[in-house]
Amino acid sequence: MSTLNVPQLDAVCEDLCQRAGLAIPTRRAAIRVWKLSGVQRLTLADGHTVIVKYATAPFMGEAQVLTAAAHAGAPVPAVHAATIHNNKLIMIMEDLGEPVRQPNDIDGAAAAAALHQTTIKPGGLPVWGEAQLADIPSHAVALLTGLRAGGRFATAADLLRPLELLARDAPHLAAGAETPPFGVVHGEFHPTALHIGSTGLRVIDFAMAFVGPGIFDLAAWQGTRQPPDPARIHNQLHAYINAGGDPRVLDPRGGRPAGVWALGWHRLWSTAWFLRLATSGDEDADDVRVEQIIRRQVTSAARLLSGDERAAWSS
Repeated sequence: MSTLNVPQLDAVCEDLCQRAGLAIPTRRAAIRVWKLSGVQRLTLADGHTVIVKYATAPFMGEAQVLTAAAHAGAPVPAVHAATIHNNKLIMIMEDLGEPVRQPNDIDGAAAAAALHQTTIKPGGLPVWGEAQLADIPSHAVALLTGLRAGGRFATAADLLRPLELLARDAPHLAAGAETPPFGVVHGEFHPTALHIGSTGLRVIDFAMAFVGPGIFDLAAWQGTRQPPDPARIHNQLHAYINAGGDPRVLDPRGGRPAGVWALGWHRLWSTAWFLRLATSGDEDADDVRVEQIIRRQVTSAARLLSGDERAAWSS
């Protein structure tokens, strides 16, 4: 993690543990580390363990969200202490231990229902309501056009046309975005966002949380590497309701069935996020990989939101 070396991280961890009334850390072991974030396990002098998680922009709001979620009664790990150091979030968290099993679709539906039933105060989270969603396709066109003008994404010209068509129809297609459940959305609600351990289920990794349609969490569960599966999300939505989730989650939006709408708009939201990341000036940006991702997302979104679900399923 740039500009924060090992001695600095050790010093910050020791300070945070002291603030939280914990013993001094004696050992640190990596669990998962990548360019913008890292998760490590700290062993303390009294033998207990905690987790240290650190992140740079745009993932620096997680401690605030986790604290608000815990206060609202959501099933999340406890944050013992957190700070911003050298423009990076560093937080000491409850160690949930090793998972006892991997989550399935029913677990995901139940966890989403539990999360959405709590009233988490959103703080300064970005909002993705009807107006903001409707802006996504035109924003993506502008971002992609700018990148191409700079000599990047030379083979992505064909993606502009479907994005322009989506931008034309976006006000209609985004209609109903604020249909309940509408509130704090996890943002990366994949199976890896659930930890099922000896003490029960917890929702983790809120670094990309925002305020928006709760149904996005069920759309995100499938990921975007495989073709979208409307039948799968339909089944999950019913499981969500059975777990106590708002039954209005099944209401159509933008003239499309709820699950199909969510899958399409989630892919457009993801497209814009990757394009913004590509324009951030990151010297390690992999344009070939990003183009592959946004091509997959845009193609699926256009077919889902245009009503050509069968084509979207096989894309």
